[in-house]
Amino acid sequence: MTKTKTTILLILATIIHLRAQGQQDSVDVNSQRDPLYIGVKYQYGDILAHSGDIESISGTNPWGLTFEVSQLKTKDKSWRNCNCYSKVGLSFSYTNFANPDVLGNAYSMVFFLEPLITYRRNFHVSFRAGMGISYMDNIYDEIENPTNLFYSTSFSFPLLVNLALNYKIAPEWNANLSVFYNHISNGGMRQPNKGINYPTIALGLDYILFPKSLPVRKRVKSASGYPWQRYLGIFATTRSVSDSTNENDNRKLTIGLNGGVTKRLGKIYGFNLGFEASYDGSNREKRKVGNEDYSTYIFSLMAGNNLHFGRYRFSQQFGVYLGSPDPNDRWLFQRYALDYQLTDLLKVGISLKAHGHVAQNIDVRMGIVF
Repeated sequence: MTKTKTTILLILATIIHLRAQGQQDSVDVNSQRDPLYIGVKYQYGDILAHSGDIESISGTNPWGLTFEVSQLKTKDKSWRNCNCYSKVGLSFSYTNFANPDVLGNAYSMVFFLEPLITYRRNFHVSFRAGMGISYMDNIYDEIENPTNLFYSTSFSFPLLVNLALNYKIAPEWNANLSVFYNHISNGGMRQPNKGINYPTIALGLDYILFPKSLPVRKRVKSASGYPWQRYLGIFATTRSVSDSTNENDNRKLTIGLNGGVTKRLGKIYGFNLGFEASYDGSNREKRKVGNEDYSTYIFSLMAGNNLHFGRYRFSQQFGVYLGSPDPNDRWLFQRYALDYQLTDLLKVGISLKAHGHVAQNIDVRMGIVF
């Protein structure tokens, strides 16, 4: 065999090997199990004094431990949902508010979504949004604990967002540094309900089951880009007739209609414009006793931003009332919502409405997207 023929055969063999290897890598991404992360975090932070009423009990440094389980979605189908790798998981947290006589501790379970904003071989940046339920072990009591105006029910609802720097120190180990913003309130189910806000810094370590490398992928673009979407839905909750801490059992139905448009600007981020129209049964009861300053029918306009994580969408909106609904002259409010797209047409979700630092109520909702 001549030298030239030998060289040609070697080149052909190399090409065949590389093609086979590339095909194998492609198969691995979609056939192997998605990586499973089992992690722990230590958090330390500050309680924000967002109201003069709670300033005297806000000067502590809460700390806590978080245990979490999450799965990194790496398949082609998951990639097409948001043009990104993303995690879905549950966290279980213990938070000590460093004031046992007044604030006690929180035990929380949070469902979270965490897309990777950027990633390299051993380093990536991720953003997390989460919502869940907390058990608070030292709530407000008119006689025994009158200064805890943060929360007055044993079960409350945490919301959190965080930004994390992650570094893979070995194929099975991932270290991270995170900045959290945490909020816990009872959604207006009972007063007082100032809600507790506490930013924290966290150090964490993850053990990875079924680790695999993340190939660089191209963004999947539809022929029309990201089209405008319209939505229309209903929501429902109950509200206490009285704002008094002693009269919280008389609750009335609040039901409403919401709608608007959304526009996705990139793989994760988008914005929305919308409206709400609702019937408030608690305000109707207040009007029955002669308080004409409360509105039974409430109308508002809203604008905000969306974070898209596959079939999940986390949105934040600012709203303005078209006429103040109560004598407190509240004109502005915020709404935080987590929606899940059941089908291409139908979505379900929950949302929290707040006036500044005070949460008003949590509702459930259902709607269509077209």
